[in-house]
Amino acid sequence: MDSSSLFHKFYIYSSQATNSPKLFLSTIRELRKLQPLPVHAINLLEIKARILLGDMKQAGLLLEQARISPESALQSFYQAQLDLLEIMLISASSSSTDRIPEILSSAEQHLKQCGSKALECEILVAKANANPTEMDLTFFEDSLKQAVQLALDNDLPDLMISASLALIQVYQSHQLPNLAEREIQMLRSMIDKQQHRYRLTHLLNQSAINQMMLKNYPSAELLLREAINEANDHGFRIMASSLYLNLGICKMRMKELDESLIFYDTALEVLKTINCEHSNLAAKISGNKANCLALMGDLANAAATIRTTMQDYQSSGNELQYHTHAVNLADVLIELEDFTEAEKLLDKAIEYFAGISNHGYLQNAHLCKARLYEVQQRYQEAFGSMEELYQASQQYFRENFAKQNHRFQHRIEEMRTQYQLLKSCCAEQEPGKPNRSTHNLIGEHPSLKKALSEAMLAARHPYANVIIQGESGTGKEVLARIIHFANSAEKPLVAINAAAISPNLIESELFGHVKGAFTGAVSDYKGKFLMANGGTLFLDEISEMPLEVQTKLLRAIEYQTITPVGSNKEYAVKCRIVCATNVRLKTLIHSNKFRLDLYHRLNKVEIILPALRERISDLEILTRYFVQNIAREQGMPVPEITGSFYDRLSGYSFPGNIRELRNIIERIFILRFRPFWDAKVLDGLLLDEQDTHQNSASPMAENLEKVQYSLILNALNQCNWMQKEAARILKISESTLTRRMQKLGISRSNRSI
Repeated sequence: MDSSSLFHKFYIYSSQATNSPKLFLSTIRELRKLQPLPVHAINLLEIKARILLGDMKQAGLLLEQARISPESALQSFYQAQLDLLEIMLISASSSSTDRIPEILSSAEQHLKQCGSKALECEILVAKANANPTEMDLTFFEDSLKQAVQLALDNDLPDLMISASLALIQVYQSHQLPNLAEREIQMLRSMIDKQQHRYRLTHLLNQSAINQMMLKNYPSAELLLREAINEANDHGFRIMASSLYLNLGICKMRMKELDESLIFYDTALEVLKTINCEHSNLAAKISGNKANCLALMGDLANAAATIRTTMQDYQSSGNELQYHTHAVNLADVLIELEDFTEAEKLLDKAIEYFAGISNHGYLQNAHLCKARLYEVQQRYQEAFGSMEELYQASQQYFRENFAKQNHRFQHRIEEMRTQYQLLKSCCAEQEPGKPNRSTHNLIGEHPSLKKALSEAMLAARHPYANVIIQGESGTGKEVLARIIHFANSAEKPLVAINAAAISPNLIESELFGHVKGAFTGAVSDYKGKFLMANGGTLFLDEISEMPLEVQTKLLRAIEYQTITPVGSNKEYAVKCRIVCATNVRLKTLIHSNKFRLDLYHRLNKVEIILPALRERISDLEILTRYFVQNIAREQGMPVPEITGSFYDRLSGYSFPGNIRELRNIIERIFILRFRPFWDAKVLDGLLLDEQDTHQNSASPMAENLEKVQYSLILNALNQCNWMQKEAARILKISESTLTRRMQKLGISRSNRSI
């Protein structure tokens, strides 16, 4: 079995160890006999299961044994897994996190050696979970979305859910509950309650936190109680302690302080049973318990609780948390009128926070000190502390504004795309007027923009005839409607397909007939020309029109009159004629299948619509447009689409063009819908894929790659290899450009195909 298959199997069993750790441990002897994985891999999964069940002592012993095992050195992949397990153990059982950055660095080094994309996903998640508040939001957001894509590309749902949960936590840490709620709603449809029990419990917890942030406390309480039942049923003891903590916070915000205190004590008791009473989680519980005691007026116990927490942080060397809790203790000591100790604690905290330039915590310390001086009636010093607070607040604001500004700049391209989509999706309906067409040609490719520009110029002249040339499915009728509705929305638009009507009947369809003109003519018929009088007549597939009918069409255009079949009476008509053809009319003229004089009458403006394969840079925006429309029509959620999905589509020639793309998307919605679409969703849906996608040696595939390579390389050289600027020149998103460069092997060191 090759490494990639082995690693994939490891993650399948890892999902079992995570979501059903009791069941996994009960079958571990059988696994060691059957050996679906190497013995050291099974040992690693046992460690994970034991950590989740709160068996920290045994997990720690097994981790040490795995570190010195000769077998574990065989694979850098498993060395990285050991690093991640050590981080997991430290986070669960210790209040000291100083070693985590070093361990993460070790895991990244092992990643470079093994190159596992799934492992890369795990490390990105571990980085976010290690410290979701201190680093830039945009960095975390982009890295976790990349992690989600990596998990999807490797067909690992549990890993994808893990990355999405980390993204929810990051949004919540940055006080963005609305963005978190969007991810929560998406995950709810993804999680299988039987297969993802731990992830479900985690999601219920995050959902409850979000409800608390939105001040929906009763809803939060229900979610937490449901999650506690899940955690207790399946033995997720660390998770249970965290849930009791959050339920205590929820009750405290509901002013039910006695119940809140009970839940804090329950949370601490759970941690004591699993030897985690000195962990970060325990300290967090103690801090909230102290706040609750202070609100209840029991200030002495509140101070004692905070002191115990500070001792734990001091012994573990966690200075940041020690001084953070020192500020909390000073706040209680002010109430107890122990001003001397309070001032000492605040001075040390301010010195520490200023030294590490943590202006968020520095604000709290200055505010507390100003309150201390105010209570002592030392108003001049209180004023000085308020000045310090102002300076810290200004610095904090500047730092966060810079971060948010970067984030907004990062989203501008996406906003432009969204604007295009929204503009196209919104139907324009004016009271008292007929419905306008909501059709639009979506895309940013220069050839499409040229076609739209020419169409708008033609639309200014009400009776200028137009020929639209393009392959089937490129949107010729859509463009005809755009021309008509630009200036003639209240006037008739009449369409006829010359290829769909029998040659014997097309003359009657165009010019009408009188009763008895031929067998079957049981009444007078107006004809399309008269129906379109004053408006637009759209002649689709004009190349299929018989020569004898072409002669009569030419006369109708020249004299602006028509004579119905079987009648001697002429009728005056005046309308714009828009023709569409999927073949070059000049070729038909040379073979005497189309009249040259008719061509010149019709060809006041000739517009050429490009094939989809000629504007492949528009593929993503077209896909999103159709996905949103079809989801809305069918009342279904909008799926998340991965890069692998777009990559596979971009290698396809699309003989049916945009019509085929819409058909493919519609079939996915009907036959194989799921919330996340990757390349595998397209299996069996692309015609002749062997020739157009998989066979990279085919002339068409080679030519497409060469064209793409040349365009991208020219753009990069033009802007000194600044990818963001190159993406703007190519009119594609930066993420699309990155994928194209990776696919085509474009880099500064390799500049030729």
